[in-house]
Order: sequence, then structure tokens, then C-alpha cells
Amino acid sequence: MWIGDIDVPQAILDAAAAGELVFFVGAGASRAHPADLPDFAQLVRNIGALVGREPTDAEVRQPDVFLGRLRDNGNDVHELVARAIDLPGSQPNALHHAIAGLAAAYPAPRIVTTNYDQHLSSSAHLLSPLLDVYEAPALPVGDDFEGVVHLHGSLSQPSRRLVVTDTDFGRAYLREAWAARFLERMFSRFTVVFIGYSHGDVVMQYLARSLGPDQHRYVLTDDDQNAEWRRLGLKSIAYPNDAGDHAALPASLERWRALASMGQAEHRARLADLLSAEPPTVPEEVSYFEAALAHADRVRYFAEKAKFDDAARSQRWFAWFEARPAFRALFSQDAAGEPTSRTLMWWIADQYILSEQGSGMAIRAFRDRPWPSDTWYVIAQALFSFKGTFPTWLNPWLQLVLQKAPTRQHDLLDMMLIDKDWSANLDLALMVFEDRTRPQLKRALDFGGATDQPRFEVDLCGDEHWLTESWAKIFLPAVDQHFVQFLSLTTEQISSAYRSLRGLDPEGSFDPISFSRSAIEPHDQDSYRDSIDVLIDAARDSIEAALSHSVPVGEGFLEAWCSSPCAILRRLAVHGWRVRSDVGPDSKLTWLFAKDLLWEAPLQHEVFQLIRDALPGSSDDVARRLIEAATAGPPGEDDEHSSYRTYNLLGWIASSAPALPIAVAAFEQAQAANPEYGQREHPDLTRYGSSGVVEDALPFTASELHEMVGEDPAAALTCLRAFKAETHALSGPTWTGALRSLQACVSTNPQDGVRVAAALQDDDGEIRTYLIYGWDRAALDRAQIEQVVTIISRWDRDEIRRAASSMLSNGGDLEHPTDWHQHEPARRLASDLWPTGAIEGAIVSGADIVMEAINHPAGDLAEFWTKVVQWEWTENEATWERLPESVVNEIDRLVSDASRNGLLARTFFASQLHFYFGADREWCENRLLPLLDWTNEVESTAAWQGFLTWGRWNDGLLQSGLLEAYMTTTTHAEELPDNLRRQLAIHLTSIAMFAPVDPATWLTRFVVDASEELRVAWARAVKRALTQLEASEALSQWDRWIRAYWSGRNQSIPRPFTPAEASATASWVTELHGARRQAIDLVLGSQASLDQHGGFLHRVEDIDVAADAVDWARLLTHLLKNTREPQWAIGHYLRGIVSRLREGNPAPDLTEMINEAMRLGATDAADW
Repeated sequence: MWIGDIDVPQAILDAAAAGELVFFVGAGASRAHPADLPDFAQLVRNIGALVGREPTDAEVRQPDVFLGRLRDNGNDVHELVARAIDLPGSQPNALHHAIAGLAAAYPAPRIVTTNYDQHLSSSAHLLSPLLDVYEAPALPVGDDFEGVVHLHGSLSQPSRRLVVTDTDFGRAYLREAWAARFLERMFSRFTVVFIGYSHGDVVMQYLARSLGPDQHRYVLTDDDQNAEWRRLGLKSIAYPNDAGDHAALPASLERWRALASMGQAEHRARLADLLSAEPPTVPEEVSYFEAALAHADRVRYFAEKAKFDDAARSQRWFAWFEARPAFRALFSQDAAGEPTSRTLMWWIADQYILSEQGSGMAIRAFRDRPWPSDTWYVIAQALFSFKGTFPTWLNPWLQLVLQKAPTRQHDLLDMMLIDKDWSANLDLALMVFEDRTRPQLKRALDFGGATDQPRFEVDLCGDEHWLTESWAKIFLPAVDQHFVQFLSLTTEQISSAYRSLRGLDPEGSFDPISFSRSAIEPHDQDSYRDSIDVLIDAARDSIEAALSHSVPVGEGFLEAWCSSPCAILRRLAVHGWRVRSDVGPDSKLTWLFAKDLLWEAPLQHEVFQLIRDALPGSSDDVARRLIEAATAGPPGEDDEHSSYRTYNLLGWIASSAPALPIAVAAFEQAQAANPEYGQREHPDLTRYGSSGVVEDALPFTASELHEMVGEDPAAALTCLRAFKAETHALSGPTWTGALRSLQACVSTNPQDGVRVAAALQDDDGEIRTYLIYGWDRAALDRAQIEQVVTIISRWDRDEIRRAASSMLSNGGDLEHPTDWHQHEPARRLASDLWPTGAIEGAIVSGADIVMEAINHPAGDLAEFWTKVVQWEWTENEATWERLPESVVNEIDRLVSDASRNGLLARTFFASQLHFYFGADREWCENRLLPLLDWTNEVESTAAWQGFLTWGRWNDGLLQSGLLEAYMTTTTHAEELPDNLRRQLAIHLTSIAMFAPVDPATWLTRFVVDASEELRVAWARAVKRALTQLEASEALSQWDRWIRAYWSGRNQSIPRPFTPAEASATASWVTELHGARRQAIDLVLGSQASLDQHGGFLHRVEDIDVAADAVDWARLLTHLLKNTREPQWAIGHYLRGIVSRLREGNPAPDLTEMINEAMRLGATDAADW
């Protein structure tokens, strides 16, 4: 990218943006005014002059060696060097400021220098006072540092620390090697740019030993062609130096700094300014545009601002864009799906493709190139979204969309014709219709093995619904004018489908197209349509129009269809002859004889329809000929169906012309000859189907059946049993309806159930079940309860267990008013109903074991005994101490059952843990609490599902071991369904807020053991809980535990927040009114971003942010900076928030916040 006079490689810009760039600065940077310091060679000459030992040219080329000899001679060369560098009046120059400013413009400023002066450090400290400065030999780790590193020491140290002589260099790079180790690690990680060096510098010779083969090292030089740079492993980046003062270098670096420091608003403004002029030709501007087009954020500003009213200027800009790499990326399979490419494609679609002035230029650029699927989709979507009259200048685009479609099947193409006016462009619409009605193979239902040929079926490219819509709304209204085109198209497409079928199975005789179409005309049997039905409809409508407006044309197609090998076309021909009005009945029937179609089975429906319409108006001779042909039967056939086909046709003829004596007589003779035959409901169809909904209508009302039972229970049962065979009737009473009649009768008249029970037979199992259903909803007195329980007890347990258990568990509410649990006979029945073997409930081994339990006799009986305990406790509240022994025995029986029945019962009991803990603490601690301890994974998974569904904790349970069980469960949360993991988070939230136990005693373990998913769910649950509290209550929670917990997590105690946790926790700020500033400070100490699932911005909308505008601005800026992906509706929310923040006193600086909002998709945030 050209910046000023430097073409900066993209790899350097990428490394800088990622915080992975190091500027490595040499003595050349300090030569210009006002630094005015010598380079190493001049330094040697100056010192030589001071000590009276002028160096030779050879010694100047090895200054470290020369200085080493002076030291050997007793000269204090380190002090001499320090004084020669520490000149009065020497100040940082423009290059120092540019380098420091450029480094500071990026996330992690890193400068390494071999200079002894402190000009870079002082320049950097003007921008970042707290920036670290390191001086040799106390160097940082080379792959983990920020700040300024004086690799060879600095003037702020004692002069003896300076690396000056060959001995110093040997110690730094060879013997002690602290410089070499630093450089090795630095070069292994970072991209490095050298500034202020020449290839002959002694420093470069030592550095060469540390460089290695890496390619991420560059040098800024005015001598870029020198081969020495390549030998040193450096890529040269040239800058001009015609005047010899190197002024272009600091100027270009300063421009680079300014560019790197630009925010989103500045980029948007600069793009708008550049786009208001002509396309750029200056390399720097061209590079800036190319970089913007490749940048996910700035490309949006380009698309926003690149809207040209002047057609000529618009074309010039497109021509410029066409030559850019970003344009070529639109046609790359790999790059076309990138966000930048999609943005540019939508810009092209909006500004050029859908613009009459720009469309031609764009299509020239697109027509000969491949279209990746993403590029194709944008163009197709743009054309699809076009409303109104479709203009002809868009025709080439639509044709190319059809040609370049990445797949034959695509909804956009199917819907392309809808919601547009094609009256002036019907040929193009027909082209789309032709494309969507092309036949293609698709996989058929295939049960073959790996070595068998796979099965296929022929379908059309388009979807039947949209094809039908298109034909009805666009083409049918124009059929009278364009029937020739439509007939040609439909004939060819249908023929092509048949050719494909014959290609799949040349010897096959089955015709799936004709088979699936009952009638050419609209028919109830064809309500379930295939795509090819649209072509059949179109051919039918078109031939009817042709026969009305141009008989010769119509006749030509009828003749061609009649001789076609495609059965559906022959059927269309018969249909056409039937509906034509230019010939009479005799001609139609005569044509039928001439074409020998009377007995062609695939054409039967259309032939029969023609006979029905024509026969009543035909002459006697033609009618007689038809009847004789029908009586003679199918020619050449001698199979079992021939006689019925004759009978069927004669019956059809007689019903078509009931006033024709010979027709009636012929049928009567056929009937007499075949008395076993009967006429079908639809004689013209070779197949017929019907469907409906079983109504399960009740044959008797409750009162009607009550009267019948009162008169004779056995007779009433006989009437009910009469419906037993009616299990699939489409209307009227069914067996299920009859059983429900009995249920309704018994619910209102429970004694009728007793009467019916006395008349039951052995195989009346379903009737017994529905008697129980009736008693379930009845209000029974004590005597009736005993009577009913006695009856049920005599019945087979396996037969009635599910219904009876459900009845017992249901009792005691409005819909099931009988309190079964209060009566001893019902308790004995419940004891007898407990299954001793495996049984199934209404839901079999479902993933939701709670749902399985409450729909299973085991769960029903557990609920029944729970109601028993509840009633006993209520009745004996004053003297209650523990569960009665008789009840404990029954419940223990359920709890101790090792089968799945016991598991389901235990699941229900676990859901009532709080209740049983209150009823009998000791029993609960011994029998139920252990179910939750995860010593048995299957048991605990089921128990926790029950407990988290309806259970709740209390202080006693927590002290008795439930808190420990909660903690263990956090390590097994993945074994629970999603909804119960969220419920676990809610439980833990309520414990943190409302249990007397100090959250600090368990939160550490929770944070360490729980998954990130659970911790995030918990943080979100805390937010929801805080919203339910008063401000004072929320502040109390802050003081009690939130502040300490949050501070600890920020300090990685017991572990650091993950970004997702930090983001969910940040949402607590909105509810902590009395500690908001402190909470915001904590958010700023984390990696929190906007939690898209938490509705944070929506909540902030309701807060008076102007009152604490500076704090809210700090918070929102931080959250936005850490948010990586664009957020839905972020602009909608932030626009209003920003407006209110500006009302704050003092008003906050929102520059950075606006910058981040623009990055996240709020392109117009700079205008807020």
C-alpha cells in the first residue's frame, strides 16, 4: 500500500494491526537536525581525532575493532563515546517523532534501537508516559515485550554499559549472548522493519548472525537495489532521496502514523471526500481505496458513499473499480463469499445492475467471467427484488443468471416471475418458465443394495407451487395471443421428460407421468400435484385457446400429439377433441374410431369423457357403431379383465345416454351375463383414492346411554359393542366414540358404571378401561368409592393398571373430584397395582424421564402416595412427627424397587424433596437425598431431572447435603437436558442471593468445576434475578457477595472470566443502581463485550444515561471495543443512547464509541 513515498507491504500493515510489528532503529535515524548525531563511522573518526589516532579507511569499516584497540591502549572509549553522543542541544528530530508516533498508533508499540541516545524514548514518552524502557543488558524476553529496548545500552546508564568495542559485541552476541537471545526470540515471533541502517553498518554484521531464514523482516532504505540486503535476509522497501536529506522518510512515516490513527468516522469522511471527485490516479490514493475495498468495515463506507448522480462520472468510477483486485475477487470461488465481496456486489447491484445508465457497462464486465455462487446469488436476488414492469435492458442479466446458475434447483429462480409485470417482456418471462420446466433427474426411493443400479425419477427444475403461480398469473392471461409459443414449449418439455424416462428404463412400460395425473381437466383426484402438472395444465389451456382462435394450428398439434409415444400428449389430444367446438359429436366419435383409441387404457378417462359429451348428440349410426365396438370388447385381449372392461364401458355409455334404448339394452345384457359385476363409483378412472378425518363421533349422549343402561345394561353393552368394527370410519360414530359415550355416562352417573360392570364379558377390556375413565371424573361418595374399588380390584391388574393408577393419582381436583387418597380401600388398591414386572406407560423411555414418569403407573402411584402423606399431615398437623409406618412401608416399596418402575417413582419423589424433608426429615435424608449424590449416575440423572423440574431447596436441605449435591451436579450438568441446565443455574442463583450460607463458601468450587456454558447461564440468571429486586436489595447483594466475587474473577481468583462469562456478568451493571460506577470499573477490567443474548442495549434504553454520561460512555465504549462481529440492531439502540449521552453534564467524548459502533455495522454513526 502506497503511503506517502513508500509502498508498504500488506504483510507489514497486517502485522501492525495485529500488534505484531517491531521497529528496529539505527544510528541513521539520529543524524538529521535537530538531533545532529554522528553515525558509527563518523563517531569513530571523531574519537580518533580526540585521542590523536586517526583511523584508516579499513579501520572505519571495523569501528568496533578500532575502538577496542583504543581501549587496549588505555583510552576510556566508553566515556568518550558517551560524550560524543550526549551533545548539548541535540533533540529528537522528525524521524524520531514519526517512528514513536507510528508505533503508538498500533495496539502494542515496540521499538528496538542500537542507538545510545534517548531521543526515541523521549519521543515515545510524550505519547505514552507509562511506556516501558529497557536498557542492555537488562533486556526483556524477546517474544513478549512492549516499549522501547536499547539493545546496546543508553546514555542514561553508566558509560561502561554501552556496547562499543569488539569485546562488548562479543560478550553481547557470543559469550554471554544476551543480545543474541533477545533477538532470536524477537525475530521468531514478530515482523521487523529496520530504519536508519545501511548494509555496511557494523551493527548489521552482528545482527546477521541472529536473523536466520525468516521472511518477515524488512528494511527502509534509499538503496533498495543493493544485493547485500538480500544476503542479510532483508526485503528492501525503497523511499526516494534525490536531495540526499532523507526527508521523504519521516514525511512518509508521519503520513503512515496519521493513517493508522484514523478512526472509523475519519475513514468514512475521507472516502466521501475522495469519492466526490474523479477516480484517483495518485498511487497513495489508489492504494488507500484498494485497502478500503479489502477492509470489512471501510468497504461499507465506500458502498454508502459511492453513489453518483452523474452517469458519466459513475461510469468512470466503475471503470476504475473494474481494474482493482477487489473486482477480480468477485469472480474467485474462494474470495466471493467474503464480507467485503458481498458488500461490493450489493453496491454494484444497486448502483449499476439495476440502473439503466450503468447496467450496460456492468454487464460487459461480468458477461465473460465465471460467477461463483455468492456473486450469482446477489445478482439473482437483485433481479428478484425488482418490482413493477421488468425492463428490457435487464434482459441480458436475467438470461445470464439462468445460464450461470450454480444449481438447477433454486428458490430465487422459481419465484423470479412473481410480483413483476411481464406484459411488455413476455418472451423473457417465457424463457424463465422454460428454464424452470426443464426436466432433470432426482433421486427416487431406493431400497437396492450397493451393487444394484440406483433408482431415479424425472422431475422439473422448478417448484410446483411457483410454477403454477407463474402460469396462472403471467401466462394464462396471455394465452389467447401466445398459444403457439406455449404449445411448442410444453410439447417439447413434456417430450423431453419422456425421453429422460425412456433413457432410464428403455424396456419399461410404467408411465409415472400419466399414472400420477387422473384427468387432463381439473379434478379432485389431482389435488396433490407434481411439477410436471404445470406443463400439462399449460398444454391444456393452450390447446383450448388454439382451437378457439386458430383451428388449423390446434389441429396440427392435436395430430402431432395423437401420434406421440408420450401417453400424456395422447390424452391431451383426446381432451382437445372433446372440447373443440368446430366439429360435431359424430366427427368426434368417428375420430375416436379412426385413431383406434376406444380401448387404450392410459387414455380411458379422456375417452370416456369424450363419449359422455358426444354420444347424446350423435347420430343413430355412429351411436350404434360405438355400442357394437363396446360390445365386441377390447381387440386381441383374452385376459380376466376384458369382460369387465366391456361391462364398464357399456355401463358408462348407458349412463351417458340414458334416453338411447340400444345403449340401455346393451348394458342390461352385459349385466345379465355378469351378475357378479357392479358399477364403480368412478367408471372412467382406472384408480381412485379418498381421504378424510375420523370424527370419533359419539353414538349416544350421556343421558341417552343412561336411560339404556337403566333399562337393560346388557342390551346397552350390546349396542356399544356394535360399533367395535368401526375403527376407521371417515364419518359417523366409531368404536372410540362409543367408548367415550360410556365414559361420559359414567362420569355423570357413576352407578351406571357399576351396572355395566356386572354385565361385562371377558373380552371387554377396553370397556373396563373407559369405565375407570368415567369414575375418574365422577364425584363419588364413600359407599360408591368402596363399591368401585371392589369392582376394579377383581379385574385383571395388567389390563387396568394404567387407567386405575391414573385415576388414583388424579383425585382431588376440580376435574377429578373424588379424593381417593383419603380412603383405605383405594390405598389397598394402589398397593395391589404396583407392578412387579416391566410395563410401559404412555411415553416409552423418553429423554424426558419426568414426562415419562407422570405418564406411567409408577409415577402415578408415587403421586398418589404423596397425596396420602399430604392429607395425613394436614389431618394430624398438631401431633405430626414423622411419616406413618403404614405409609412409609408403601413408599419404601416404591423407592427400593430396582426396576425402571422404581426409577420412575424415585424421579417423582425427588421432585417433592422439599415436601418430604418437611414431613419426615430423617426418612428424607436416608431415602431421598442420597438419590442426588451421583454415586449412581443413572439414578442421579433421573432424580435431578425430577428435582430441577418441580423441586426447591431450603436451608435445612442445604445443610443436610443438598448444597454439596448441587456442587457435584455442576460437574455432571452435560447429562441433563438443556432446559434443566438452565434451571440448575437458576437454583444456584437463588442460593447465592437468598440462602443464609455465604456464597464465598461454594462459588469458588462452582467456578472451578462448572462448565463455561453453565457459568454463563448462571451469570444470566443472576442478571434476571437482579431485575426483580428493589434498588436497595440489589445494593445489599453487591455488598454481600457480588463485589468480592467480581473483583476476584477479574484477578483470576479462582480462575479468570472467559469472554462469554465477562460479557454476561457485565449485564449486571444495569441493575446495580447504587454501585454502578464501581461495577463499571470492574467491567472495564475484563474482556466483556456486548452479550447479544442478554438484551443489554435494550435495557440501557430505559435508563437515564445522561445522569452518569461519562461512566456509561466508558462502559459502552469498552463493550463495543471487545465485540468482534456486527450486532443485529446495534444502530437502532445506540442512536438513541448516544443522543441522551450528549445531554450529560459534562458531556462525554464519544469519538471512540462512535468509531466502534461504525466498525460493528452502524455505518452512519458519525452522523448521530
